[in-house]
Amino acid sequence: MIQMPPNSIGEMFLYNLAADVKTTFYTGAKSPDFVRSQVESISKMDSEDRLTVESMAVDETPKQARERIDERTISSGELIIIHPVDIIEEGSDTDYRNFLRAFATNIRESDAVGVLSSVNPSEQQPPTNRWLTQASADTVFNVLQQRSNESIAEYLAIEKLHPDQTLMTSETRVSELELGKDLDIDSEMRVG
Repeated sequence: MIQMPPNSIGEMFLYNLAADVKTTFYTGAKSPDFVRSQVESISKMDSEDRLTVESMAVDETPKQARERIDERTISSGELIIIHPVDIIEEGSDTDYRNFLRAFATNIRESDAVGVLSSVNPSEQQPPTNRWLTQASADTVFNVLQQRSNESIAEYLAIEKLHPDQTLMTSETRVSELELGKDLDIDSEMRVG
């Protein structure tokens, strides 16, 4: 899970994740064409066969999202991104739990990677089932903003690690995100 403010460079983090691996990107915030163009501008590979971008309805239910994932054949090593997951976090507890279980099962059985990305406006309450997303996620990243009169700095914080994961190169759980399309996330903070 990745949590980010709506006015952060967190989306660039998602586009970088998708840049050079087979990815299915479900977007409810930006148009599929926009997402595709952002990923392609970063990627060093031809995205024709490895990038699928689909639009999610702003009123998509957890049940509809589950059906969408269940219908898809997920490849080994594929990255599945849902951004923003906030859309479906507002569903009923039972439907959302069923979605999370199905998503996790499909990801695990396919030996794939799933990313649920949320947008956190600071002035609003999080969606009803945000706690469930956080509790269910193996790893939770948070994009933090630090503001001063002259600048805004953004950081990527690791808030939760799966018990089988460790920080490989640094004991720090917070690393600065540089502004730009080619974020070098791996250089300071490696999770294995």
